[in-house]
Amino acid sequence: MNKKFLKCGTLFLISCSILGSTIPAVTVFSDEVTITYNSENNSEKNELYNQLSAEKKGQFDELVSNLNLSEQEQLDLLQQYKEEHPRRAKRGIKSAIIKKVARFLAAKVGQKSVVEITDYLFEWQDNLEAGAENYLVQYGWDRNIAHWTIKTVSFIFL
Repeated sequence: MNKKFLKCGTLFLISCSILGSTIPAVTVFSDEVTITYNSENNSEKNELYNQLSAEKKGQFDELVSNLNLSEQEQLDLLQQYKEEHPRRAKRGIKSAIIKKVARFLAAKVGQKSVVEITDYLFEWQDNLEAGAENYLVQYGWDRNIAHWTIKTVSFIFL
């Protein structure tokens, strides 16, 4: 019995020492890969972020902090913004952007036409965001969800 216990104990100690030395090596290797991937994403994210105007940086920071966006979601949002704004938007593009927002709202709300939505939005004395937010709340959206949906759409399209 004593020999069996001694053999089991020795085998256990040897296996612990072998496994204990290989597991950290594997973990370190996987961390290095993750760090490389994140640094590539961060450099692209930083480059896109630095191209934003001061106003857009503030809007972006507000979205990130309130929606708890991951690094990948932040990068996706900045890439969407860049696709919509290759250069600063001209005045003629503003009406097209408003139409896109109205179509987006129509798709979310359902059967309402774009004309009905834009008529509703332009009757408001507040800004476009407040009108769109109130419109979504009127159709049953939670106020917080409507607020951040409109903030995100506004960041990308306006």
